[in-house]
Amino acid sequence: MEWKQIEYLIQITYAYCQFCDAISKSKGITIHNVFAIYDQLFNHLEDTIMKLWCKHTSWKLSMLFALEAAKRKLSDYYSKTYHKHSDIYSSAAILSPEFKLAIFNIASWEKEWKLTYRCHFLDLFFTHYADSELLDMNSN
Repeated sequence: MEWKQIEYLIQITYAYCQFCDAISKSKGITIHNVFAIYDQLFNHLEDTIMKLWCKHTSWKLSMLFALEAAKRKLSDYYSKTYHKHSDIYSSAAILSPEFKLAIFNIASWEKEWKLTYRCHFLDLFFTHYADSELLDMNSN
């Protein structure tokens, strides 16, 4: 029975291990992957929680309690990716040729976030990077 518990723990934590290894071993930029990684980790946690929801053995109930705590902790970390005037994670995703605004089309995202991040990105761009002469020509 204990080996079954250990195998279950390995299965649950394997996804986290894979992402940590991939990011820590990368020599390139990975900030644009933050939202995709969080999405996959949340999906993995939620799937595992749903599998345990109807179980009655004590170790599985303990596991369920621990997974719900892990989800709350992951949510706490995830909430730190959004800052009203400093959207570095969303800007990195939008600038990534791999994702662009399509990253926010994932089913788990609420529609207003795509618009929010797009507006923040455009505001950031026009405030700090847009060529002022080009803006003057467009306003005439």
